[in-house]
Amino acid sequence: MATFSNRQLSILTQLVNHPQYVSSEELSLVTGFSPKTIRKDIQEMTEILEESYGIRVQSKKGIGYSLPALSYDQMEKLIPIFDNAYSAMIPYSSNELRIHYIIQRLIASDEVIRINDLAEELYISRFTVTEDLKMVRHLLHNYNLRLQRQSNAGLIVAGLERHKRSCILNEYGIFQLMRNTIYDCSSYKELVYLDPASYHYIRQKIQEIFKENNKYTISMKGVEKVVLAVIVMINRKKKGYDVDYSQDHEERYAMQSTFSYLVSKRILTVIGAHLKILFSENDFIFCAVIQLGFRNFLSYDEVYVKSFFDEGFRMAQLIVDTLVERTQIVEFSRDRLLKERLAMHLIPALIRIKHNLINDYIPGYITHKKYTLSTEFAVMACEVIRKKLQINYISPNEINYMAFVFYSALCRIKPDNNKDCRFAIVSVIGRDVATVLAEGVLKRFDQFARLIVPFAQYQIDLIHDDDFDYVITDLPREAFNHLNIPILEANFALGFDNDRLIAQHYHNLFFKVVTLKTFFNPELFFIDPSSVNAEQALHFMAAQIQQVLGVKKDLSKDLLRRERACTIERSNNLAFMITQDFYMPKSFFAVSIFEHPMMWFRESVQILMIFSPGQQSRRDILQLNREFEHFINDPEAIVKILQEPTYDNFVQTMETVILSLV
Repeated sequence: MATFSNRQLSILTQLVNHPQYVSSEELSLVTGFSPKTIRKDIQEMTEILEESYGIRVQSKKGIGYSLPALSYDQMEKLIPIFDNAYSAMIPYSSNELRIHYIIQRLIASDEVIRINDLAEELYISRFTVTEDLKMVRHLLHNYNLRLQRQSNAGLIVAGLERHKRSCILNEYGIFQLMRNTIYDCSSYKELVYLDPASYHYIRQKIQEIFKENNKYTISMKGVEKVVLAVIVMINRKKKGYDVDYSQDHEERYAMQSTFSYLVSKRILTVIGAHLKILFSENDFIFCAVIQLGFRNFLSYDEVYVKSFFDEGFRMAQLIVDTLVERTQIVEFSRDRLLKERLAMHLIPALIRIKHNLINDYIPGYITHKKYTLSTEFAVMACEVIRKKLQINYISPNEINYMAFVFYSALCRIKPDNNKDCRFAIVSVIGRDVATVLAEGVLKRFDQFARLIVPFAQYQIDLIHDDDFDYVITDLPREAFNHLNIPILEANFALGFDNDRLIAQHYHNLFFKVVTLKTFFNPELFFIDPSSVNAEQALHFMAAQIQQVLGVKKDLSKDLLRRERACTIERSNNLAFMITQDFYMPKSFFAVSIFEHPMMWFRESVQILMIFSPGQQSRRDILQLNREFEHFINDPEAIVKILQEPTYDNFVQTMETVILSLV
């Protein structure tokens, strides 16, 4: 099957993101390639897409290109293309995969490995390997593992076997990404693979045993984690490595009292008898940890050990109290469902966090690329957990997963709609017809109109600001110069079917736009001419903000800490973040536009937006919900901003997008 170049994949990503036609000039803005090159690549891609995937790129002369609505089967075929693209792109744009290769190589080895051997395997210098080992040591430290150097010999990973197994399990997703590249680690593969017959038997038996109890629920992705854990356990036992919980009495007792332990014992007993392997009590406990870490709970009845729920609920209460204090969103403290779901979520989450298990089957783009505000609350929640448990690191995947809990909670906060409003109706067609037509529209919006009073043309002087909130009329606006209330222009002769006009006022969109505009300042709108990576861009933004606002605190540390917690890049050429600290009494936005797109983790980014809540207006963070999220997820809006990267165009584009949502 024909493949795409990295440049073509970048262009294809933009076509997938844009729901409407997009020109080669607009694609040039967000990809950095010339329009001529883009047109040539699209011509080549059209042939490949049509022949191999049944997808035809639509083109209109003078307008641009568009992909048709894709079926589920077509999307299923395209997803591996983008997944595999990282295998090709990242080794040459980042040392990320090289570092993971070194980790896999070291964790799978029974003997010391020389730095020179690693350099030869990777076709890089000894100096480069030495630099990479600094990050390797840091990542291994997250598992309580150490990279030991033995004099005149080489390197070896030291630490408890259970911690090594956690590292092996977590590396599996990266290993899959690196298959068939120069970073395909054969020694690691020996730890995670069995012969097909044994694999299918293990998988089948685990599923059968899980089905025996209806209350024991675990997702299919969770089942795959348990299968992988059993395979790793078998391969490590063959090499003579066993886990040991004899010194950790509290952990041992806690796990032995769980239903996951009973299920684990049954699974390993059945599998052990078939494969002629003797599993120990410590193996039962390790398998129980994996099972419990990847379970999901929706009700109190599903929790076998109630003390686990109590621990989760106490942590949930601490998180909610902290968030309410930080954001002044008191609705969280009254949201019983939030506390319950957060407590249920935390039962397996705390197991994963304590045992350094990564939940890597929740795609980050579902949350931090779509539900921006939910992700920011998850970042705050995980910071509470980190401090409470006194640990150094929580996986960004945990943040992405927890964001779903806050997404539903934010949806339950009632929107700030206009209600109980008083309307004056004035029309040239007469009071009776005008009243009926106006009621037909106004009554479609729940509790919007409390009072509707019709007036004849000659009675305009009877309308006063204190008596009404709106005037709906088909008369010239000049006739109402004596009023300070909104005048809604309507054409009653055409039936006054203007739902959009009324909806904009019902949903308070004009007020929301005005509020958002108060956060922006032309002095905090920058063009970044020189940054080439995320760290430089954040340093540039921090320096500019501190200079303009006279901020004394080190803002760059705040921004870098937030970026490390969970990457802020998006698939929409935009990176967005909220500061962790307060810097000014009032909330503010800062915007930076890069002269050229840059790779930010795994996406192309050209706009950086930072929101800092005010010390005296912490609840302003709610203004970033719903309508604002639509704006920063609108690819056409981003292209329009890049076409004219000015402050006025940015604010005007935001206003246009938000007002068009109804």
